[in-house]
Amino acid sequence: MKIALLSAYSGPVHRGIESWVHEISQRLEAFKHDVTVYQLGEKSQDTKYNVHQVNMQVNWDEPNTWNTKEREYLVDYWSRMLAEFTLQATPHIINEKPDMIIPLNGGWETKICKEIATLLHAKLVLIGHWLDIHDLESDPDLYISLTKEAAKEAKKYYSKRITVIPDGVDIDTFKPHGEIFNHGLLHPVVLCASAFVSWKHIDKTIAAVSKLKDVSFLLVGDGDLKGELKERCESLLRGRYRIVNAEYKDMPSIYRSADIFTLFSGKEEAFGMVYLEAMASGLPIVTVKDAIRIDVVGNAGILVENNDTKVYSSALLTALQRRWGDLPRKQAEKFSWEEITKRYEEALQSILV
Repeated sequence: MKIALLSAYSGPVHRGIESWVHEISQRLEAFKHDVTVYQLGEKSQDTKYNVHQVNMQVNWDEPNTWNTKEREYLVDYWSRMLAEFTLQATPHIINEKPDMIIPLNGGWETKICKEIATLLHAKLVLIGHWLDIHDLESDPDLYISLTKEAAKEAKKYYSKRITVIPDGVDIDTFKPHGEIFNHGLLHPVVLCASAFVSWKHIDKTIAAVSKLKDVSFLLVGDGDLKGELKERCESLLRGRYRIVNAEYKDMPSIYRSADIFTLFSGKEEAFGMVYLEAMASGLPIVTVKDAIRIDVVGNAGILVENNDTKVYSSALLTALQRRWGDLPRKQAEKFSWEEITKRYEEALQSILV
């Protein structure tokens, strides 16, 4: 089948969802599907799938408008940018006549793709990297939820076909043995990899690590809160932290350089591929206890119910002291991309019948 996958931020931005785009597209191509990814960035040299670059000016210094009234009504800068991106991609999509269209950024992108799908008699598929009830109002032919809990929530707004397929991890790339990133920190090292946005609660992580004597902190990522987080690290962790903005290809060696992984995201985190990557690299996890993280982490980490910094800090210390063996690796293997792609193949084929 021919698949059009819209991922505007692929190329300029390196988050979990952009990694997901690359991984699933590579593997769907291996199933002999014709995949074209529409994105703002240039084509990477190692992509097996087609890339159509939309050339347009983007002001990457515009502030994040997540959870604002402007975003709710799709009039903020980023919503308008996605509308322009999708409209510019539309002539190429219509010319290619895909069987299936998968928009990943929501808002105007989903609305416009719905019209294109109707025009071409193509199938519209949405992936639940975050749940937006307004996207579900576009009446997709298939909604793929990342967890059972998210699927239950989606059923309140959408009554057609829902299937649950979690994110995957490349267990051959992310593994305990191999090149190790030289961060220059003294061990033990607590690693956090994340976009620097408020709902990731990185400030709480910094506070929790600061209560642990002789423990270093490695923070990987970028975002609007970078300056604020650096100031907080300087105040609480001076001399035992480092902040790194790394590319995806560098992440395997970065995971291997740490002793445990932590990310204390809020309910906005639909899944968290970084948990899988860390566990595949042999790291135990410390994170918030909720239905999603219970499914993802299993017994390969410590899930914290209490939002108190002291409780969080105590969990980090316990994780550092415990011998985890191969528990994290075995948990990650349940989510290998080979198995996840087979489930995608079955789900996508089912709506073409």
